[in-house]
Amino acid sequence: MSKITVGVCSSSSAGNGIANYTDELTNSVRKKPDIDLVEIETQNYSIPILDSYLSSSIGIKNALEEYDTKVDIFHLTSQDYAAGLGISDIESPVILTVHDLIPLVSEYDNPILKAYARIYSRELNNASRILAISEYTKQDVISNTDVGESMVDVVYPSISSKKYSGSITEPRDSPETYILYVGSMSKKKNISTIIEAMKWVPEPINLVLVGGSDVYTSQRVKYHAFRNGVSKRVIQTGYVDDPTLANLYQSALAFVFPSNYEGFGRPPLEAMLNDTPVIATSTTAVPEILGDAAVFCDPSNPSDWANSIKEIYNNDNLKRDLVKKGQERIKNYSWEQCADETVKIYKNMIQNENCKLP
Repeated sequence: MSKITVGVCSSSSAGNGIANYTDELTNSVRKKPDIDLVEIETQNYSIPILDSYLSSSIGIKNALEEYDTKVDIFHLTSQDYAAGLGISDIESPVILTVHDLIPLVSEYDNPILKAYARIYSRELNNASRILAISEYTKQDVISNTDVGESMVDVVYPSISSKKYSGSITEPRDSPETYILYVGSMSKKKNISTIIEAMKWVPEPINLVLVGGSDVYTSQRVKYHAFRNGVSKRVIQTGYVDDPTLANLYQSALAFVFPSNYEGFGRPPLEAMLNDTPVIATSTTAVPEILGDAAVFCDPSNPSDWANSIKEIYNNDNLKRDLVKKGQERIKNYSWEQCADETVKIYKNMIQNENCKLP
Protein backbone atom coordinates (compact mmCIF):
# COMPACT_ATOMS: atom_id res chain seq x y z
CA MET A 1 0.00 0.00 0.00
CA SER A 2 1.28 3.48 -0.89
CA LYS A 3 1.46 6.25 1.67
CA ILE A 4 -1.84 7.41 3.15
CA THR A 5 -2.32 11.16 3.22
CA VAL A 6 -4.11 12.19 6.39
CA GLY A 7 -5.35 15.71 6.94
CA VAL A 8 -5.47 16.51 10.67
CA CYS A 9 -7.84 19.30 11.61
CA SER A 10 -7.94 21.02 14.96
CA SER A 11 -8.32 24.56 16.19
CA SER A 12 -6.15 26.81 18.32
CA SER A 13 -9.24 27.70 20.34
CA ALA A 14 -9.47 24.16 21.66
CA GLY A 15 -9.00 23.48 25.34
CA ASN A 16 -5.61 22.42 26.70
CA GLY A 17 -6.59 18.75 26.84
CA ILE A 18 -7.66 18.66 23.19
CA ALA A 19 -4.59 20.62 22.09
CA ASN A 20 -2.34 18.21 24.00
CA TYR A 21 -4.07 15.20 22.45
CA THR A 22 -3.67 16.65 18.95
CA ASP A 23 -0.01 17.57 19.41
CA GLU A 24 1.02 14.26 20.96
CA LEU A 25 -0.91 12.14 18.45
CA THR A 26 0.34 13.99 15.38
CA ASN A 27 3.94 13.95 16.65
CA SER A 28 3.74 10.16 17.04
CA VAL A 29 1.85 9.47 13.79
CA ARG A 30 4.30 11.63 11.83
CA LYS A 31 7.04 9.11 12.63
CA LYS A 32 5.20 6.34 10.76
CA PRO A 33 6.79 5.78 7.31
CA ASP A 34 3.51 4.88 5.59
CA ILE A 35 1.64 8.03 6.65
CA ASP A 36 1.90 11.48 5.07
CA LEU A 37 0.48 13.82 7.68
CA VAL A 38 -0.93 17.19 6.65
CA GLU A 39 -1.71 19.56 9.50
CA ILE A 40 -4.50 21.79 8.27
CA GLU A 41 -4.55 25.24 9.79
CA THR A 42 -8.01 26.63 10.37
CA GLN A 43 -9.26 30.16 10.83
CA ASN A 44 -10.99 30.85 14.12
CA TYR A 45 -14.23 32.80 14.13
CA SER A 46 -15.59 34.62 17.14
CA ILE A 47 -19.39 34.69 17.02
CA PRO A 48 -20.87 35.98 20.30
CA ILE A 49 -24.14 33.97 20.25
CA LEU A 50 -22.31 30.71 19.55
CA ASP A 51 -20.02 28.82 21.90
CA SER A 52 -16.31 28.68 21.07
CA TYR A 53 -16.40 25.16 19.64
CA LEU A 54 -19.31 25.88 17.30
CA SER A 55 -17.54 29.04 16.14
CA SER A 56 -14.38 26.98 15.56
CA SER A 57 -16.27 24.40 13.53
CA ILE A 58 -17.05 27.04 10.90
CA GLY A 59 -13.35 27.52 10.22
CA ILE A 60 -12.81 23.77 10.09
CA LYS A 61 -15.71 23.35 7.65
CA ASN A 62 -13.99 25.79 5.29
CA ALA A 63 -10.72 23.85 5.62
CA LEU A 64 -12.44 20.54 4.86
CA GLU A 65 -13.95 21.99 1.71
CA GLU A 66 -10.60 23.41 0.61
CA TYR A 67 -8.66 20.17 1.15
CA ASP A 68 -11.40 17.73 0.09
CA THR A 69 -10.03 15.24 -2.50
CA LYS A 70 -6.46 16.42 -1.65
CA VAL A 71 -6.17 13.96 1.22
CA ASP A 72 -7.16 10.32 1.65
CA ILE A 73 -8.66 10.82 5.13
CA PHE A 74 -9.62 13.74 7.33
CA HIS A 75 -9.07 13.29 11.08
CA LEU A 76 -10.91 15.74 13.33
CA THR A 77 -9.28 15.47 16.73
CA SER A 78 -12.32 16.62 18.71
CA GLN A 79 -16.03 15.94 18.42
CA ASP A 80 -16.72 19.52 19.48
CA TYR A 81 -16.06 20.70 15.94
CA ALA A 82 -18.72 18.42 14.48
CA ALA A 83 -21.71 20.74 14.65
CA GLY A 84 -22.23 22.64 11.42
CA LEU A 85 -19.50 20.84 9.48
CA GLY A 86 -21.71 19.14 6.92
CA ILE A 87 -19.58 15.96 6.98
CA SER A 88 -21.99 14.23 4.60
CA ASP A 89 -21.00 16.75 1.89
CA ILE A 90 -17.32 15.82 2.13
CA GLU A 91 -16.05 13.22 -0.36
CA SER A 92 -13.02 12.11 1.65
CA PRO A 93 -13.66 9.82 4.66
CA VAL A 94 -13.80 11.66 7.99
CA ILE A 95 -12.67 10.08 11.26
CA LEU A 96 -13.80 11.87 14.41
CA THR A 97 -12.20 11.54 17.84
CA VAL A 98 -14.88 11.67 20.53
CA HIS A 99 -13.61 12.65 23.98
CA ASP A 100 -17.01 12.88 25.66
CA LEU A 101 -20.70 13.33 24.89
CA ILE A 102 -21.39 16.35 27.11
CA PRO A 103 -23.43 18.21 24.43
CA LEU A 104 -25.76 15.22 24.11
CA VAL A 105 -26.09 14.18 27.76
CA SER A 106 -26.56 17.74 29.08
CA GLU A 107 -29.94 19.41 29.49
CA TYR A 108 -30.29 22.82 27.84
CA ASP A 109 -32.82 25.63 28.25
CA ASN A 110 -31.14 27.76 25.60
CA PRO A 111 -32.79 27.04 22.18
CA ILE A 112 -29.52 27.72 20.36
CA LEU A 113 -27.71 25.05 22.42
CA LYS A 114 -30.60 22.64 21.89
CA ALA A 115 -30.25 23.12 18.13
CA TYR A 116 -26.49 22.69 18.50
CA ALA A 117 -27.03 19.31 20.20
CA ARG A 118 -29.30 18.11 17.37
CA ILE A 119 -26.77 19.12 14.70
CA TYR A 120 -23.98 17.61 16.76
CA SER A 121 -25.76 14.25 16.90
CA ARG A 122 -26.44 14.30 13.16
CA GLU A 123 -22.80 14.99 12.30
CA LEU A 124 -21.56 12.19 14.56
CA ASN A 125 -23.84 9.87 12.60
CA ASN A 126 -22.35 11.14 9.32
CA ALA A 127 -18.72 10.50 10.30
CA SER A 128 -17.00 7.65 8.47
CA ARG A 129 -15.63 6.32 11.72
CA ILE A 130 -15.63 7.28 15.38
CA LEU A 131 -12.52 6.99 17.54
CA ALA A 132 -13.52 6.91 21.24
CA ILE A 133 -10.93 7.56 23.95
CA SER A 134 -12.45 4.99 26.34
CA GLU A 135 -14.91 2.11 26.37
CA TYR A 136 -17.23 4.28 28.44
CA THR A 137 -17.20 6.96 25.73
CA LYS A 138 -17.88 4.32 23.08
CA GLN A 139 -20.96 3.12 24.95
CA ASP A 140 -22.04 6.75 25.39
CA VAL A 141 -21.85 7.25 21.62
CA ILE A 142 -23.85 4.10 20.93
CA SER A 143 -26.50 4.98 23.53
CA ASN A 144 -27.00 8.61 22.47
CA THR A 145 -26.71 8.46 18.67
CA ASP A 146 -27.63 6.19 15.77
CA VAL A 147 -23.99 5.16 15.30
CA GLY A 148 -23.60 1.38 15.30
CA GLU A 149 -21.16 -0.39 17.60
CA SER A 150 -19.08 -1.66 14.68
CA MET A 151 -18.36 1.95 13.61
CA VAL A 152 -16.66 2.92 16.89
CA ASP A 153 -13.08 2.03 17.84
CA VAL A 154 -11.58 2.53 21.30
CA VAL A 155 -8.06 3.97 21.27
CA TYR A 156 -6.71 5.18 24.62
CA PRO A 157 -4.64 8.38 24.62
CA SER A 158 -1.77 8.93 27.01
CA ILE A 159 -0.05 11.70 28.94
CA SER A 160 3.19 13.50 28.29
CA SER A 161 6.07 12.75 30.64
CA LYS A 162 8.40 15.29 29.00
CA LYS A 163 6.95 18.32 30.76
CA TYR A 164 7.90 16.81 34.13
CA SER A 165 11.55 16.22 33.23
CA GLY A 166 13.89 18.04 35.57
CA SER A 167 11.24 18.49 38.24
CA ILE A 168 11.93 17.84 41.89
CA THR A 169 12.39 14.30 43.11
CA GLU A 170 13.88 14.92 46.56
CA PRO A 171 12.92 16.07 49.05
CA ARG A 172 9.18 15.51 48.81
CA ASP A 173 8.34 17.87 51.65
CA SER A 174 6.39 21.10 51.78
CA PRO A 175 5.81 23.85 54.36
CA GLU A 176 2.17 22.72 54.45
CA THR A 177 0.23 19.51 53.95
CA TYR A 178 -2.34 19.62 51.18
CA ILE A 179 -4.47 17.64 48.80
CA LEU A 180 -4.37 18.73 45.16
CA TYR A 181 -6.87 19.16 42.35
CA VAL A 182 -5.80 20.09 38.79
CA GLY A 183 -8.24 20.97 36.02
CA SER A 184 -11.21 23.08 35.10
CA MET A 185 -13.36 24.64 37.80
CA SER A 186 -16.59 24.09 35.84
CA LYS A 187 -19.63 22.68 37.65
CA LYS A 188 -19.27 19.20 36.14
CA LYS A 189 -15.87 18.91 37.86
CA ASN A 190 -17.78 18.89 41.16
CA ILE A 191 -15.27 20.90 43.19
CA SER A 192 -18.01 21.72 45.71
CA THR A 193 -17.98 18.13 47.00
CA ILE A 194 -14.29 18.32 47.92
CA ILE A 195 -14.72 21.74 49.49
CA GLU A 196 -17.56 20.41 51.66
CA ALA A 197 -15.44 17.35 52.55
CA MET A 198 -12.74 19.67 53.91
CA LYS A 199 -14.81 20.49 57.01
CA TRP A 200 -14.31 16.86 58.13
CA VAL A 201 -10.62 16.68 57.15
CA PRO A 202 -7.98 17.34 59.86
CA GLU A 203 -7.04 21.03 59.95
CA PRO A 204 -3.35 20.67 58.99
CA ILE A 205 -4.53 19.60 55.52
CA ASN A 206 -5.34 22.29 52.94
CA LEU A 207 -6.92 22.01 49.48
CA VAL A 208 -4.97 23.45 46.53
CA LEU A 209 -6.94 24.03 43.32
CA VAL A 210 -4.88 24.46 40.13
CA GLY A 211 -6.50 25.59 36.90
CA GLY A 212 -8.10 28.50 35.15
CA SER A 213 -11.39 30.06 36.17
CA ASP A 214 -13.27 33.25 35.39
CA VAL A 215 -14.25 35.75 38.06
CA TYR A 216 -17.69 34.19 38.56
CA THR A 217 -16.28 30.66 38.99
CA SER A 218 -13.58 31.84 41.37
CA GLN A 219 -16.17 33.64 43.48
CA ARG A 220 -18.36 30.52 43.49
CA VAL A 221 -15.44 28.48 44.86
CA LYS A 222 -14.82 31.11 47.54
CA TYR A 223 -18.51 31.08 48.47
CA HIS A 224 -18.53 27.28 48.89
CA ALA A 225 -15.42 27.50 51.05
CA PHE A 226 -16.93 30.29 53.18
CA ARG A 227 -20.24 28.44 53.59
CA ASN A 228 -18.38 25.35 54.86
CA GLY A 229 -16.07 27.29 57.16
CA VAL A 230 -12.85 26.39 55.31
CA SER A 231 -12.04 29.66 53.50
CA LYS A 232 -8.48 29.82 54.87
CA ARG A 233 -7.78 26.21 53.80
CA VAL A 234 -8.87 26.41 50.14
CA ILE A 235 -6.21 27.92 47.86
CA GLN A 236 -6.78 28.79 44.20
CA THR A 237 -3.54 29.17 42.23
CA GLY A 238 -4.88 29.71 38.71
CA TYR A 239 -2.69 28.34 35.93
CA VAL A 240 0.90 27.41 36.83
CA ASP A 241 3.91 26.51 34.69
CA ASP A 242 4.96 22.88 34.21
CA PRO A 243 7.83 22.80 36.76
CA THR A 244 5.55 24.31 39.40
CA LEU A 245 2.80 21.84 38.54
CA ALA A 246 5.22 18.93 38.87
CA ASN A 247 6.34 20.27 42.25
CA LEU A 248 2.72 20.56 43.41
CA TYR A 249 1.94 17.00 42.29
CA GLN A 250 5.01 15.52 43.91
CA SER A 251 4.61 17.31 47.25
CA ALA A 252 0.87 16.65 47.64
CA LEU A 253 -0.52 14.26 50.23
CA ALA A 254 -2.94 13.01 47.55
CA PHE A 255 -4.60 14.05 44.32
CA VAL A 256 -8.41 14.33 44.29
CA PHE A 257 -10.61 14.05 41.19
CA PRO A 258 -14.31 14.36 42.06
CA SER A 259 -15.67 14.96 38.53
CA ASN A 260 -19.27 14.02 37.69
CA TYR A 261 -18.45 13.24 34.06
CA GLU A 262 -15.23 12.23 32.29
CA GLY A 263 -14.58 10.56 28.96
CA PHE A 264 -11.03 9.67 30.05
CA GLY A 265 -9.43 11.70 32.85
CA ARG A 266 -5.84 12.80 32.26
CA PRO A 267 -4.94 14.58 35.55
CA PRO A 268 -5.13 11.42 37.75
CA LEU A 269 -2.63 9.72 35.43
CA GLU A 270 -0.37 12.77 35.68
CA ALA A 271 -0.56 12.42 39.46
CA MET A 272 0.41 8.74 39.21
CA LEU A 273 3.32 9.70 36.95
CA ASN A 274 4.49 11.95 39.77
CA ASP A 275 4.10 9.21 42.43
CA THR A 276 1.09 10.86 44.06
CA PRO A 277 -1.75 8.74 45.55
CA VAL A 278 -5.09 9.29 43.79
CA ILE A 279 -8.62 9.54 45.16
CA ALA A 280 -11.07 9.63 42.27
CA THR A 281 -14.72 9.64 41.32
CA SER A 282 -16.38 6.25 41.02
CA THR A 283 -18.42 7.24 37.97
CA THR A 284 -18.17 7.43 34.15
CA ALA A 285 -14.81 6.50 32.52
CA VAL A 286 -12.53 7.11 35.50
CA PRO A 287 -12.63 3.61 37.10
CA GLU A 288 -11.96 2.09 33.67
CA ILE A 289 -8.87 4.25 33.20
CA LEU A 290 -7.41 3.98 36.70
CA GLY A 291 -8.20 0.33 37.47
CA ASP A 292 -7.10 -0.74 40.96
CA ALA A 293 -4.55 2.08 41.28
CA ALA A 294 -6.84 4.59 43.03
CA VAL A 295 -9.28 4.92 45.90
CA PHE A 296 -12.77 5.55 44.48
CA CYS A 297 -15.47 7.68 46.10
CA ASP A 298 -19.09 8.54 45.41
CA PRO A 299 -18.99 12.00 43.78
CA SER A 300 -22.18 13.01 45.61
CA ASN A 301 -20.95 12.03 49.11
CA PRO A 302 -18.51 14.53 50.71
CA SER A 303 -18.05 12.41 53.84
CA ASP A 304 -16.87 9.51 51.67
CA TRP A 305 -14.10 11.78 50.30
CA ALA A 306 -13.23 13.06 53.76
CA ASN A 307 -12.83 9.52 55.09
CA SER A 308 -10.58 8.53 52.17
CA ILE A 309 -8.40 11.61 52.62
CA LYS A 310 -8.03 10.88 56.34
CA GLU A 311 -7.19 7.24 55.63
CA ILE A 312 -4.36 8.20 53.27
CA TYR A 313 -3.17 10.83 55.77
CA ASN A 314 -2.94 8.23 58.54
CA ASN A 315 -1.82 5.17 56.58
CA ASP A 316 1.66 5.20 55.03
CA ASN A 317 1.25 1.63 53.78
CA LEU A 318 -1.83 2.62 51.79
CA LYS A 319 0.04 5.57 50.27
CA ARG A 320 2.95 3.36 49.22
CA ASP A 321 0.58 0.77 47.77
CA LEU A 322 -1.28 3.36 45.70
CA VAL A 323 1.96 4.88 44.41
CA LYS A 324 3.25 1.44 43.38
CA LYS A 325 0.00 0.53 41.62
CA GLY A 326 -0.05 3.93 39.93
CA GLN A 327 3.44 3.40 38.54
CA GLU A 328 2.25 0.15 36.96
CA ARG A 329 -1.05 1.58 35.73
CA ILE A 330 0.46 4.39 33.66
CA LYS A 331 2.43 1.79 31.66
CA ASN A 332 -0.89 0.88 29.99
CA TYR A 333 -0.97 4.21 28.17
CA SER A 334 1.58 5.39 25.60
CA TRP A 335 1.41 7.74 22.63
CA GLU A 336 3.32 5.24 20.49
CA GLN A 337 0.64 2.62 21.09
CA CYS A 338 -2.08 5.22 20.48
CA ALA A 339 -0.45 6.17 17.16
CA ASP A 340 -0.04 2.52 16.08
CA GLU A 341 -3.71 1.76 16.71
CA THR A 342 -4.83 4.98 15.02
CA VAL A 343 -2.74 4.27 11.91
CA LYS A 344 -4.23 0.77 11.77
CA ILE A 345 -7.68 2.38 11.67
CA TYR A 346 -6.57 4.71 8.86
CA LYS A 347 -5.44 1.70 6.81
CA ASN A 348 -8.63 -0.25 7.47
CA MET A 349 -10.70 2.75 6.38
CA ILE A 350 -8.84 3.02 3.07
CA GLN A 351 -9.25 -0.70 2.43
CA ASN A 352 -12.96 -0.62 3.23
CA GLU A 353 -14.78 1.12 0.41
CA ASN A 354 -18.03 1.13 2.38
CA CYS A 355 -16.66 2.76 5.50
CA LYS A 356 -19.41 5.37 5.67
CA LEU A 357 -22.61 4.68 7.51
CA PRO A 358 -25.49 3.68 5.24
